Amino acid sequence: MTLYGPPYPSSITLEPTPQAFTVNLLCATEMSEPEFKSYDGAQAIVEWSAPSGCGFAGAPTDEDRKTPEKEVESVGSGIGWFFLLFVFSYGD
Repeated sequence: MTLYGPPYPSSITLEPTPQAFTVNLLCATEMSEPEFKSYDGAQAIVEWSAPSGCGFAGAPTDEDRKTPEKEVESVGSGIGWFFLLFVFSYGD
């Protein structure tokens, strides 16, 4: 994954230098800390080993794409409860 930032002025040339940040996600059974690999003045490269970097056994089939229907449960608004308690606390 590469993220691009705005260019910054270079002291060597009058042209602004474009910036980029690249994260290489590698396949591993356990997650590790991100490791800084290099920075050349324009692009920083970091490698990160994690299980999410591993590929899948095969392409998803139509059966895999089907999501089971779940019953949606209404739980109410947390903000609504907060304001209800707020009003009751100032009612005393």
